[in-house]
Amino acid sequence: NGGGQYIAAPGATIAAFETPLDQLSQELSTLAATATLPSPTNNEELIATPGANGIAVFDITAAELDAIPSYQIDLDGASTVIFNVSGGTVDFSANDESGTTGADNIIWNFYDATSVTLATQIAGTVLAPNAAVTNDNQIDGTLVAQSWTGNGELHDYPFDGNLPSTPVPEPGSLALLGFAVAALLVLRRTPSRTARR
Repeated sequence: NGGGQYIAAPGATIAAFETPLDQLSQELSTLAATATLPSPTNNEELIATPGANGIAVFDITAAELDAIPSYQIDLDGASTVIFNVSGGTVDFSANDESGTTGADNIIWNFYDATSVTLATQIAGTVLAPNAAVTNDNQIDGTLVAQSWTGNGELHDYPFDGNLPSTPVPEPGSLALLGFAVAALLVLRRTPSRTARR
């Protein structure tokens, strides 16, 4: 019908999903950076420099993210790109020129955030387990958040990249990441809806 649909959580408690996803977010934040953010310019090319395991990691502050006017992501052969974004309040409004390229291989990890506002289309999993997330444009990927207010759409691009075997916990957490939205709620084409997990 084009509206949102809520699916009841499975028999496990919400904490059974929250705890490993929060742990995953914190552990991803400890990964060493392999790529650097260039000085912000219009249509900034973010080149993912993968390490030996094929994973590229950027360490970015909320202020650095906010300073980017527009960008595109070049996976440069990376199987996974992780943007570890520090800061309690994130306002991201850069124009994404990448479209959905790499949407199933990118994680935006807002591990410190309690508030994330996305005024831009964003491709990839948004991992913000302790944040109230607001999006005014589409998210092309999985969303993990404390709460969500959406004036944009959520598009189903489940994470399909790989994660390092350490320090990330057992593969069950990776499965939870891909399953999180489907298990807690499914929202498609929901322009002005608020959901809480």
